[in-house]
Amino acid sequence: TDLPKNSFLLTFDDGLKDIYTYVFPFLKKNHLQGTFFPITNTIEKHFVADVHKIHIILANTNDKQKIVEQIQNFIKLYKKKFNLKELEEYYSELRPHRYDSKEINFIKQMLQRKLPLTLRKILVNGLFKKFVGKNEQDFSKKFYVSTDEMKEMSENGMIFGNHSYSHPWLTELPLDEVKKEIQKSNNFLKKFQPNGIKCISYPYGDFNQKIVDICRDERLDMGFTITPKDTVIDKKNALLLSRYDTNDFPQ
Repeated sequence: TDLPKNSFLLTFDDGLKDIYTYVFPFLKKNHLQGTFFPITNTIEKHFVADVHKIHIILANTNDKQKIVEQIQNFIKLYKKKFNLKELEEYYSELRPHRYDSKEINFIKQMLQRKLPLTLRKILVNGLFKKFVGKNEQDFSKKFYVSTDEMKEMSENGMIFGNHSYSHPWLTELPLDEVKKEIQKSNNFLKKFQPNGIKCISYPYGDFNQKIVDICRDERLDMGFTITPKDTVIDKKNALLLSRYDTNDFPQ
């Protein structure tokens, strides 16, 4: 069936509490449907995802240079143990970001991907404790949507999709771990989506053909990237759909 002209689909990643507090009431009032992609271990196990810890650390720190200096000190301290690169080399590898300042871009890229995972965990958890100073489980319960809220949303026509179990960089994982991430998320979401999980939003927009093939094997029909452009939905590109960020539109 052809879609009507100027059709659009509203998608919301990560499962933050705001989707229940602000988005869901608006959609319900206006008889609209949204598709939501929660990070399921944040709801099931009450973790705070590293990607959000980084944003929260930044929001709680006026002087971003303090975070930069902490990262630089860690690189010097753990250089031999983790076989790290020279600091100047990390700076030279940074990709510009559409929205972030140079300082914030450095912080995000180093804490999200550039440093080894073990070191990233130590550093992010230490910064969260220093600059936020709140119990992670208590914080998580207030920061993310709850199972009761998800149930209410589902009963009112909202759709839930896969965003992985723990929001890793999927291309950094062995393929069997990628499969587990997708399966564990699907298993959790089935109680809210009894007809099955049909779509995925790739964490960080990170995927390759092998990951697309796994998604197809897991009977996911649609996959959403973070490529900002119009999309044409057909069977060939159904697992490679582009979409716009709200920041791509005039405020």
